[in-house]
Amino acid sequence: LAGVLPAILTVGLACLTPAIAVEKNKQLFVETPDRSDRTIGEEEIKQIFNDMMAATERKDVDGVTKYLAPFAISVNTVRTLKAGNVSQEVVRLKRLEQQRSYIQQSFINVDSYDFLYYDVKVRVSPDRKTAFANVTSIVDTRTIKGPRLLISSTGITKFALVKGELKIISDEATTDVEI
Repeated sequence: LAGVLPAILTVGLACLTPAIAVEKNKQLFVETPDRSDRTIGEEEIKQIFNDMMAATERKDVDGVTKYLAPFAISVNTVRTLKAGNVSQEVVRLKRLEQQRSYIQQSFINVDSYDFLYYDVKVRVSPDRKTAFANVTSIVDTRTIKGPRLLISSTGITKFALVKGELKIISDEATTDVEI
């Protein structure tokens, strides 16, 4: 499973189904609220997910990570079903560099991703400065040396304007993997 878990998490990030993980009594970041006239739109967020899905299929690390804020965090609860046994692992990734490294590693282990189902529902805040997206996906993943995986994932991704740019600041997902 060493090569399988990174492959699963990349699907999570691409679907942006990986999330809000605040360590007890620690602040993630201090940022002045966006005061520009720029706002967030539902279609813009859907396009970001489409771009990330296509980048995942191409195994393009830059295309997957370019929408992540430098301080972005993700939490993915991965439940794996193999030969009738179920195991669970929670993976927490902090900051863009850690997520980028994890995605690069996963692309080494994966031959191809095929999105069989993909749905994004977006909720934009009344001030149009933040948004949440609920993402559901089913992905047929073919690993290079290991098994073929059927990965289903649901998650919530939070967006905000960071220095005037729309960025993913957190993602939380639950992923089921059948091997």
